[in-house]
Amino acid sequence: DSAQKVNQIPIGKVSASITEPNYEDNKPIVPAGERAKDPTFSNNGTVDSYIRAQVYVPISDQIKYVDENEQIVTPTNNIELISYQINSGWEKIEEEGYTGVYEDAEGNQYNVYTYKYIENGQEKMTTPGETITTPLFNKIKIINYLDIDEGTPIEIHIAALAVQAYDGTAEEMWQYYKNQNGTVIVGVE
Repeated sequence: DSAQKVNQIPIGKVSASITEPNYEDNKPIVPAGERAKDPTFSNNGTVDSYIRAQVYVPISDQIKYVDENEQIVTPTNNIELISYQINSGWEKIEEEGYTGVYEDAEGNQYNVYTYKYIENGQEKMTTPGETITTPLFNKIKIINYLDIDEGTPIEIHIAALAVQAYDGTAEEMWQYYKNQNGTVIVGVE
């Protein structure tokens, strides 16, 4: 006589998503123009997670622009083509591996910035289904460009990064992530 018991052990899923409720995709923008862009981040997984936002800001040394003193500038170094103002609660991560320059497959370059949301003095842990409702920023502004080809894409990319929150601090969880991947800059391909 014998008996058996089989236990199904579910595997936790880490997943995050981005929502931009007020962004109007494919709407043309004019020099020095602004556009609503309000990314919020959600935990779509089945486990508690820390979510970070990564922003890819296009850079170029090929686009003339008019500066704040109404002077025409021909850049000699890469300049950021889009700017934004971070909302309260979000904090830029200065640690190596979280910022840098990224080049995509087409040769477009981006300055990369990573942000974390702080609540009650520490990085916010999200539960499954929870959203960080404070947008990273509310709008973007393009430089006052002069000479840009109509077909030239100026793209800002936002990525959501997530790690499982368990038996350690947020910093420890992100260090595991960084150790596994060598960097935290995920790319925009």
